[in-house]
Amino acid sequence: MLLITNLLKGSKDGKKLGPFVFREATKQAIDRLKDLFISAPILIYFCWELCIYLKTDASGFALGAIIS
Repeated sequence: MLLITNLLKGSKDGKKLGPFVFREATKQAIDRLKDLFISAPILIYFCWELCIYLKTDASGFALGAIIS
């Protein structure tokens, strides 16, 4: 994740201020994350018999939620 975080540093108002250096190691990190997001155990069928927890968070510009 640090490689991706460093890639996005130096942004202001959604625009990158400095050079955008996309190294091979960064591409490999992104590809690894993509593989993890589409493989088990992240993607499972929803089970209505289990307890459901909804966790939310918000800031001045974004919001998020996790169902677990």
